[in-house]
Amino acid sequence: METTKKSIGYIQFFKVYPDFKYLWKADLLSLMGDWFKTIAVYTLIHKTTSSSVAIALVLFFQTLPTCLITPIIGPIIDRVDRRKLLLIANACRIVCVGIIIVVSYYDNLILLYIMTGAISLATGIQMSTKTAVIPMLIPKKDIAVADALSAGTWSIMLAVGASLGGLVVASMGVAAALIINLGLYIVSSIFLMKLPPLIPRVVLNKAETKFIECVRYLKTRSYIFFSMLIKPVAMAANVTVVLIPIYGELVVVDAHIVHLVKVVLIPIDGTHVFEDVSGAYYTGLLFGTRGLGSMVGSLGMRMLVGDRLIVLRYMVCCGFLGMCLGLIWLSFAQSFTQVMGSYFFIAIFSSIIWVFSSSLLHREADRDYHGRIFATEFGLVTLLIALGGLMAGYCLDLGSTLAQVVTVCSCIAFLGGCGWFVVMIRELRRYKGRRIRFG
Repeated sequence: METTKKSIGYIQFFKVYPDFKYLWKADLLSLMGDWFKTIAVYTLIHKTTSSSVAIALVLFFQTLPTCLITPIIGPIIDRVDRRKLLLIANACRIVCVGIIIVVSYYDNLILLYIMTGAISLATGIQMSTKTAVIPMLIPKKDIAVADALSAGTWSIMLAVGASLGGLVVASMGVAAALIINLGLYIVSSIFLMKLPPLIPRVVLNKAETKFIECVRYLKTRSYIFFSMLIKPVAMAANVTVVLIPIYGELVVVDAHIVHLVKVVLIPIDGTHVFEDVSGAYYTGLLFGTRGLGSMVGSLGMRMLVGDRLIVLRYMVCCGFLGMCLGLIWLSFAQSFTQVMGSYFFIAIFSSIIWVFSSSLLHREADRDYHGRIFATEFGLVTLLIALGGLMAGYCLDLGSTLAQVVTVCSCIAFLGGCGWFVVMIRELRRYKGRRIRFG
């Protein structure tokens, strides 16, 4: 039975776990660099060609390759020193960004796509490795704090990093943004070098690290398998809100980058739906609103409800229900203010799902399989980002309205919540039955 305890504060957390502070600082700089790179690449492609398909291919190379090599990434994470893997992945990104800087002076889209895909693969390895590293630096009792800080960092960078990246590209140019991106990656590596060796327990125990062993483990632990599916299902419901443009245009108007996108709802609601409030300023407001909501859900909610295991499970259900209600609100929005409110609301609950599901896996899944589990989870997330966005765009092209697409997403969120509730109740009954059987 769990005991109630006072959760550790964020400032105190960094003092108690200095190694995690290095990991967090590296992640902060890396995420900021990612936004500079993303905006620069989209702008670079638009300068080279006005084709919507060309921009769509960027999303393809940013998502699908990571999913396809998941069976390779997972075992690697569980097989080698994770500190070295983080540094190697970051070094690969540094080299690729350097090549993109050179490519920015030439019209070579093929090389740009290849480098974008390579960066995506390295980022996928780094993110999955970072998630698997957290339990090696933090005891189970404080895992939820680390997960909240990681998600909160992403939220802050969504609100701040994207704005700074767009400002630099608009005022100083693509090359300047990429150089800053390169510098941020380099400084990030310096912080990673301060981490201790992070050799997986499975290596020390000389256990099997093949991907098929993880599949067998998940087959015998259905609860862990369904826990791994929480984020992918949430992304399927939330794809129309959080996706970077699938296909569209980047145009420069009065030295501001404006997203005119046909699929993703943030740029659509910021530029097309309400004619009296359209343009870069309002699109920026929506991205900023989403980032603020994510920050509230990731950092604030944990402080409110605590870190008990049973609370984390129920909060995932609440997250799906909140997303469902927020998406319904969005489908009926009649003003830009209502759209902002719905995005804020959805972001809070999607962030709750992200943080608390990570904590559940960290605390309940066998650490010997963490690398393979988190790599598979990340691969499924990227796959559903790509497929979900394409499906949304296909439905819109066939004549479906934005409200209809969002309504479908709300149904997915509702079904996801119901499914997780059933899984959670089954696990609670199994746990109680086990306690009765063994006393």
